[in-house]
Amino acid sequence: MDQNLNIKVQKKLSFTYDACVYNTQSAEVILPIVFQEIKPKSVLDVGCGNGSWLKVCEKLGVENYLGLDGEHLSPNDLLIPYEKFKEQDLRQPFDLQNKYDLVLCLEVAEHLPEQAADGLVQSLTTHGDIILFSAAIPYQGGFMHINEQYPSYWQKKFESYGFYFYDLVRPQIWTNPKVQLWYRQNIFVVAHKDSFIAKKYRASSDFIDFVHPELYEKKAYQALRAELIEKGELGITLALKVLKNSILKKIWKK
Repeated sequence: MDQNLNIKVQKKLSFTYDACVYNTQSAEVILPIVFQEIKPKSVLDVGCGNGSWLKVCEKLGVENYLGLDGEHLSPNDLLIPYEKFKEQDLRQPFDLQNKYDLVLCLEVAEHLPEQAADGLVQSLTTHGDIILFSAAIPYQGGFMHINEQYPSYWQKKFESYGFYFYDLVRPQIWTNPKVQLWYRQNIFVVAHKDSFIAKKYRASSDFIDFVHPELYEKKAYQALRAELIEKGELGITLALKVLKNSILKKIWKK
C-alpha cells in the first residue's frame, strides 16, 4: 500500500474529539445565523448535554432558557447554572406547560429507541413553533446511536403535527470547517405552518437526504481501515484501538 495513504489513514484514526470545544465552536457559528432570523428571547434545549449551546445562547443575550437531559449529568458537568437545567427522561413524552421562542434538539434523537421517536416529536412541537433540529443519518456512526434515520423520516413525523422542514442553515455552513460535520449534514429549521418562518420561506420537500461528501469520505476511510486490518498492514496499536471501539459499540447496542 502507498505509504502516504497509510500515514493519512493513521492520522484520521488518532483524532481526539473534545465535545465541549467542538460543540461550542459549532454553536458559535450556527446560532448567530439562526438568531438573525428568529431573534428568540427564550430557548429550550432538549438533550442539552453540558449546556454548551445554551451557554452560547446566553452570550447572545438570551436570559430565559432551560436545558433538559437525563440523569447521567451532574452539576459539575454543566456550563450553565444548575437551576437552568431539568432532569428529564427523553424516552418518554413530556410537557413543561410552557412554550419557547426556539426549541433546540441537536444530535439527540438517534440516542433514543425508535419507539420513543413519536413521543419526542410530539414533545418538541408542544414547546414551541420553531425548532432547530438535527439527528444522525444511517451509518453516520457515534457513541450509543440506536436510531439513525434520514431527515425525511423525521420530516414525516413533524408534518403530522403541522410542522415543516426549512433548509435555511445548511447552505451557510456546508463547507465551514469550524462546524462539526454532523451539524453541516443534518441541521434544519422546523417550523409550524402558521409561523412567520412558514410565511416567509418555502418548505423543503425534496432533496433533503443529501450525504455530505466529508461523511462519504469518512466511511470510505473506515472501509480502507478494515481492509488494512484484514491484510495486517495497520499498526498493532491502532488495530487494537479499532477492535476495542468496535467491541464497545456492540456491547452498548445490546
